[in-house]
Amino acid sequence: MRLREFYDDPSRASSDEVDFGSEWRTRGEGPWKVVWVEATGEIAAFNSGRPATPVAPGRGLGALGAMLGGGPDEVVILGVHDDIDTLRAGLTGWEEHMADENGLAWLAERVDELPDPGAEAGPGAEPRD
Repeated sequence: MRLREFYDDPSRASSDEVDFGSEWRTRGEGPWKVVWVEATGEIAAFNSGRPATPVAPGRGLGALGAMLGGGPDEVVILGVHDDIDTLRAGLTGWEEHMADENGLAWLAERVDELPDPGAEAGPGAEPRD
């Protein structure tokens, strides 16, 4: 998805965002900026650097490798999580990994490992507001 398409959604355009750094790398290329969009719960990565070299899937990035490489205005949704406190806890130490050659892959893996917010409630529990 392109940056313009991403912010064409009014809920994204008017939402507060939590910054998770703007110097992320994938296979040494970047920088990528990562934010959590409060209104949607999306963890989004924005390619703010030069056009990236396409990365073959299975080369150390898993599914992320297949998504990246779209150019300087590319946006990739790494995941969706509505609880910022759980997200912050799951991404503890992100600052140390941001400049790693494959730091964005590290981040994507952590996001994939986050508990499903609906699963935390347990059977018969009332949904959260």
